[in-house]
Amino acid sequence: MTEKLDALLNHHLLDTPLKEAMSMLVEHGNDQESLAQLHELRTERDALRQQVLELQRERDTRLAADQEAARLAEAARIDALYPMKRIEPCTFSMGTADGDPDAFPEEKPQHEVQLTRATWIGVYTVTQQVWDGLMGGNPSAVKGKQLPVTAIRWFDACKIANALSKAAGFEEAYGITGDNVEWKTESNGYRLPTEAEWECAARAGQGTKYAGSNNPDDVAWYDKNSGKVAHQVGQKKPNGWGLYDMSGNVWEWCWDCLGAYASASAADPVGAASGPSRVRRGGSWVHGARYARIADRRGNVPSFARGDLGVRLVRFA
Repeated sequence: MTEKLDALLNHHLLDTPLKEAMSMLVEHGNDQESLAQLHELRTERDALRQQVLELQRERDTRLAADQEAARLAEAARIDALYPMKRIEPCTFSMGTADGDPDAFPEEKPQHEVQLTRATWIGVYTVTQQVWDGLMGGNPSAVKGKQLPVTAIRWFDACKIANALSKAAGFEEAYGITGDNVEWKTESNGYRLPTEAEWECAARAGQGTKYAGSNNPDDVAWYDKNSGKVAHQVGQKKPNGWGLYDMSGNVWEWCWDCLGAYASASAADPVGAASGPSRVRRGGSWVHGARYARIADRRGNVPSFARGDLGVRLVRFA
């Protein structure tokens, strides 16, 4: 097709204005034969132009199809590299009710939260394989493709989200200038979960203390069973929505600034308006089972990084 289009584009009839052709014929006499030749010339030129337009449309259609096929192939590769589960809009009780002896003050008061938009959330925390494929310079002290990437700052978590969005063909969720991060809330790209999105996904409507069980050994790597090391993702039982390691193994950065809970119900909360610390959730292989409870919440400055701190990503459905 390309050779034929090139040949047509180089045809002399397409390069010669019709007025010039008419003048050449008129020089030989304005008779019926000349007019007939002029008509034939015009007809042939118009036919050639139509062929050019059709071939250009065909070329553009094929190019668009090739680009879409490449985009879908890359999206499929990303889905395989970082699989996700769809979480429908839900309403749940966030925090811990009075009377739980394991609760910390930061988990209260328990309050109703409504999430109005469906999301996709990572089945696992971001692995070193995902990080290496997109970012390079894996900061984890202990290396392994299926180990969670660790020792990442909150800023780094935002950057890996943008890198994954770019690779998958989504709009980046964050505008990043130095250490200033702006969330583009209508973006469909990968991002950090809000604290409420994280807790809703961890609870999975099950009512358990840990993400998927009331027994931490079923679902979590924590200080008494981890051997004081991080483990490959997905080795414990998942919660009711098929998500692994939301209790234990590594802490997970969230979007929110850490702040006190309010007692009033809330829709799509995004945390405190400002504050020095960003939320981390889930507990880790370093800490006791009390910190692996779904409701436990901690925070650190966004420049903080440690060998038991990683991230799990979400995006709007």
